[in-house]
Amino acid sequence: MKFINYINESYERQFESDIKQYYKEVRMILPVLPKNIDIYFKSNGIAHGMNTGGYAYSPKIISIAISPNNTDINSVRKDLKATFFHEAYHIAHNYTGATGPFSLLECAIQEGAATIFEQEYTDSKSKDLYGNFGQHPTSLLKEWLEQIKTIKNAKQMSTKDNNSITFYDETDNIRWKLYKTGTWLVNQYISKNNIDIKDFTNKDVRLLINSLK
Repeated sequence: MKFINYINESYERQFESDIKQYYKEVRMILPVLPKNIDIYFKSNGIAHGMNTGGYAYSPKIISIAISPNNTDINSVRKDLKATFFHEAYHIAHNYTGATGPFSLLECAIQEGAATIFEQEYTDSKSKDLYGNFGQHPTSLLKEWLEQIKTIKNAKQMSTKDNNSITFYDETDNIRWKLYKTGTWLVNQYISKNNIDIKDFTNKDVRLLINSLK
């Protein structure tokens, strides 16, 4: 594993051994992952309510953002592990910034699956944040699903529209519609079909999409 970029090098270096250990652990669960990947520390993309953020930039690069403002390092490590497992899951499922293009529904399913994975295998906060679909009525989740279905190529969306459905919608002050819808869908699918979330990486998301028709 190589660390190919730093934002706050003296601060970020203290997490290198943690990240190496997390990758060993997640590769034991998802052996399809490559033997080595590169880590690119970035300055933006920290998830609301978290100390970290991440992005599966390519099949062999994970970008990580770590907030330097929290002095509780154990809390940072807890979030870092959840974020890292989430992004590693994306690589295992070939869902990265260098692959695609993907429909918005495919994006929702991939984010939902990675969210459930991090909940299953780490002490993740996401059950109370971007994975908390249960705080909304099913009728609203279905409404978001229909909206998501209309976008056939997520990369063609405007930044504003993408941010509204993915992160925060200023019109109704609701966060993470895409993540919550995807988590709801994948949770139903793996429960109905008795699939462990680690094994969902072997499934084509079109199987789930076809089940919605």
